[in-house]
Amino acid sequence: LPPLPVMAPGVIARLPNEDPRFVPLPSDMLSCCATDLAGKLQAVLRDFFGWDPEDEVRVLFQEKDVEGSTGASAFMKALSGSQPCFIRVLFKLLGGKGGFGALLRKQGRGKKTTNFDAMRDLSGRRLRHSKAVDRIKEWMEEKKRQDEL
Repeated sequence: LPPLPVMAPGVIARLPNEDPRFVPLPSDMLSCCATDLAGKLQAVLRDFFGWDPEDEVRVLFQEKDVEGSTGASAFMKALSGSQPCFIRVLFKLLGGKGGFGALLRKQGRGKKTTNFDAMRDLSGRRLRHSKAVDRIKEWMEEKKRQDEL
């Protein structure tokens, strides 16, 4: 059997809403220490995909962050072997810890009004005034009936 060709070191990067792509890594990546690994890997990904330097990305290997010691050591071990390394790239989102849904729910439970007098009818008059006119008409009719007795 002929010897298998040696592949250049690289990773298969999965980005959100994109197909996986092979990203070649520089040869000095194998010799760097675990603490520098995350920064160098992010720099290689930024250069390969053309991202801005201020775009913050998170790199996961086997669902562990490469910035952490366990994720970095597992990634280095897999990279030094001949097995392909699949990484997942996530973009960091601005925002807090949540609570926006609770804010919306609270806003939906606002006070329900039963007083519609300040609203306007189709002719532009306030309902309060048209109701007052109706009450005056009813009062005048009742007064007329009482006077007839």
